[in-house]
Amino acid sequence: MPVYALLGQVTRASVNINDTEDEPTLQFDKKTYHVNESTGFIHAPIERKGDTSSTVSALCYTVPKSAKGSSLHGLESGSDYKSRGVTVDSRVIFGPGVSMSTCDVKLIDDSEYELSEEFELHLSDASDNARMGDVSVAKVVIDGPNDALTVSLGNATFTFSEDAGTIEIPVLRQGSDLSSVTSVWYATRPSDPPSATPGVDYIPSSRKVEFKAGKTVEVKKIKFVYCFIV
Repeated sequence: MPVYALLGQVTRASVNINDTEDEPTLQFDKKTYHVNESTGFIHAPIERKGDTSSTVSALCYTVPKSAKGSSLHGLESGSDYKSRGVTVDSRVIFGPGVSMSTCDVKLIDDSEYELSEEFELHLSDASDNARMGDVSVAKVVIDGPNDALTVSLGNATFTFSEDAGTIEIPVLRQGSDLSSVTSVWYATRPSDPPSATPGVDYIPSSRKVEFKAGKTVEVKKIKFVYCFIV
């Protein structure tokens, strides 16, 4: 009982202890993922820390950067991956006892020559009984170059008679994307150890080979015995 005072209206209070240490926390297991477009999918791990006794969830959606995402309902030409939108279909759910799940994105393996490209994965809108962790944004790097063209000689060894005069050496271009112009320089140089002598046994040569769109073979008529692409 108070002395020389009266009790007010509020004489009892409840104390809530928030145990944030064990509150479910959702986050990616790393900040950057590296993939190849031929892999087919990226399965980015999402980890749950803290209490695993309840069901929790969060949205996982894609954000385009240098890599181009598709629409949500189709796979258009030129797309690098199948987009995930901010929709209920993009929610990743953790059931009771589950501490690890994945955010899955389909990668598009096209036939175009491309350098490295990237897009982002975002975690958001955690369920009421969970919160986002420190790594809620992850970068996905589609490593390149992809579908790179190669240029090479037709064979490693050519044999001609010394009186052949002008000879033909095929230069080959290989790859899935032949839509652009490709060029490469070739030049003669002595073998190691030297055998034929430049200016005596053959005429030294250095020229540019250019492949037009769609071309896979260029044949150069040159007066030489040994040829290397440099």
